[in-house]
Amino acid sequence: MDLKFRSDGFLVHRSEPYEMTLLEIRETFGHQSHNRRNICDFLERGVENLFDAGVERIILGGSFITTKKSPEVTR
Repeated sequence: MDLKFRSDGFLVHRSEPYEMTLLEIRETFGHQSHNRRNICDFLERGVENLFDAGVERIILGGSFITTKKSPEVTR
């Protein structure tokens, strides 16, 4: 996957979505820090539940899909 980031760490917007598997998401965004690993663990569990319910595609946004070392966590 050829991802392009802006100088502020956010993905460069493009007309087509960046399509990624959960493994690609973990390898790209989910291992650089303890916080990122935790977010990715919860994401994977949530995605499993959504897929079990028949959802075929999800859209991720926010600071998790940036180059920030520790993305924001809101509850």
